[in-house]
Amino acid sequence: ALPICEERPGGMLRYGIPEFRLPRALLDTEVHNALRLGVQLRTGVEVGNEPGQVRVSQLLADYDAVLLATGCMAATPLPLRGEWQERDPREVPGVEHGLDFLVAMHRGEIKTVGRRVAVIGAGFTALDCARVAVRLGGKEVTIHIRTAEEYIPVTQEEIFEAKREGVRIKGLRSPMQLVLDGEGKVAGVEFAQNRLGGWRESGRRIAIPIEDSEFVEPCDTVIIAVGQQTVHDFSDTALQLDRWKNARLGDNGMTSQPGVFAAGDYVSGASTVVQSVGHGRKIARRIDAWLLGRERRRETVRIEPVARPLRERGDDFIARQPM
Repeated sequence: ALPICEERPGGMLRYGIPEFRLPRALLDTEVHNALRLGVQLRTGVEVGNEPGQVRVSQLLADYDAVLLATGCMAATPLPLRGEWQERDPREVPGVEHGLDFLVAMHRGEIKTVGRRVAVIGAGFTALDCARVAVRLGGKEVTIHIRTAEEYIPVTQEEIFEAKREGVRIKGLRSPMQLVLDGEGKVAGVEFAQNRLGGWRESGRRIAIPIEDSEFVEPCDTVIIAVGQQTVHDFSDTALQLDRWKNARLGDNGMTSQPGVFAAGDYVSGASTVVQSVGHGRKIARRIDAWLLGRERRRETVRIEPVARPLRERGDDFIARQPM
């Protein structure tokens, strides 16, 4: 089982997102605001099925409701060909998964990178890893993506900040296999050149590898950041899952196990902090209604006539305020 036993609160916000993107003073303030409402916090608790760990079934016996908000704790493996279909790339010195790389660093582990760093992936984690690699001394840090830069599912500001720090983005390439040196360390990545195809149902472009277009990109460090996924081996309570292996919820926010609720990325898959916080607020109200047997508060819309538009002409001249 995967233990959940961090010593400080914040989860992925503290251990997955770099401080230059989420200042820890802001996070500490948000955590403090939650705790001062009367929440009791217990850190360093391992939830799992092994001796010495707390089982989910025991929590369910001790409390009226249990909320699972464990997010996406496992890095998505990189699909490669040849021997790498059966071999874990992380066995090779110089190769890491982006999520593991960031979490270990935020736990206090000393991380190092080589001179040439290749980050494979196109999301926020990939950009975070690349910018961290620059701060750790990487001289040639590149992000390799399957499609083109305009289809990366991150904000333009994130891309601009990464480029400003020296990160290069190389598109239209799919990783095929790792290249090792005589000592068994990573020496490069073999890619296939892609061309753009149609559109997926998700709204993203399809990348089609071009036959006999393979080439090698030399590097000293490879960071694989192609996504995260949920894991369920920490729980001894079987839950119904959807086709993406995320927890399936009913209309009341409850899982298939009575009394067990779920929120955030554990339900939606990898998303953003804002989406997860919003979903957490929604599920909190569902739990409250289930415990009370009624809705404590119901949102309604009231429509009232107005004599004239409420917007003043002077509003147009108010300067936009930075966040």
